[in-house]
Amino acid sequence: RQRQMCIRDRHIIERNTSNSPTIIRAFVSAILTARAEGLNINTDIVGELSKYLNLLGGTYILDCLPYDTIYNKILAKARELAK
Repeated sequence: RQRQMCIRDRHIIERNTSNSPTIIRAFVSAILTARAEGLNINTDIVGELSKYLNLLGGTYILDCLPYDTIYNKILAKARELAK
């Protein structure tokens, strides 16, 4: 189990989601919250969340959004995908 978590965590880190610490922190924090809620966040879901973040970046200027907005959007999407 721990090895699986390390692989998933590495998968998150290896994805080039952003150069902004705020965006990365919000993204990772939302994933950690989803896991803490008992949601099965696997590499496929992380990949979909990364795509969603990229889509948000095409819709909004992510650097201008506050941490909470990004966090809430990613967490809501994680909950939707993990159903």
